[in-house]
Amino acid sequence: MADYTKYPTGADLEVLLKSVNAWPDDSLTTQVALAREQAQIAADGAAFEFERSTGWLPFLAKETATARPFDGTDESGVLDLKAGLLASPAPIAQLTVGNKVYQEDISYWLQPATAPDQGLPYTRLQFIHSIFGGLTWSLPNRMTITGRWGYCDSLPPDVWVAIQKKGAVELLASMENLQDIASISQDGFSKSYDITGVITQSKLLEVWGVNFKQYVTRYTRITV
Repeated sequence: MADYTKYPTGADLEVLLKSVNAWPDDSLTTQVALAREQAQIAADGAAFEFERSTGWLPFLAKETATARPFDGTDESGVLDLKAGLLASPAPIAQLTVGNKVYQEDISYWLQPATAPDQGLPYTRLQFIHSIFGGLTWSLPNRMTITGRWGYCDSLPPDVWVAIQKKGAVELLASMENLQDIASISQDGFSKSYDITGVITQSKLLEVWGVNFKQYVTRYTRITV
């Protein structure tokens, strides 16, 4: 069963390719060994590409809180976090400006306020007043926010599957026993699927790549 608290692994890619008869036969020991060696690389690459392409760094949050530096707010006292900040167990473990500790709901407020109810991360803070206005604006990295950065604790199932399929496409491209996707049937992987008409493996892989791009677009972080 898929573990949505982690990105797809090399083993998950192997399961997927076996399900569509696109994995080397067990008798081809060299090719199987190569495929397994490359599988985790392909899985990691697909996850990395998804995060970089969506702009959520990270997308899947780490278990522990980490500190990030910021320069200051805009003139309205709004700080764009340029990332997601999860509500659980607490959105911000600590926020300091210089040596001063700021308190939530006293010195600043998390926005959008409805984010947790919608299953979304916080993306900005609203302060009572601007921080580092005027002559002190040029002083960098004097604000530090410690929290759990990310878009989610657990990957949406559709995102997990999209990354798994993207990794599978990249893995096929690196397997020595396969040529290019267009000639995949020549390597003994010619099974087709009668779902809505006949879907060949080459068409299936093409669809997987398109689906990945669609999910990147759907989850891309909006910047203003």
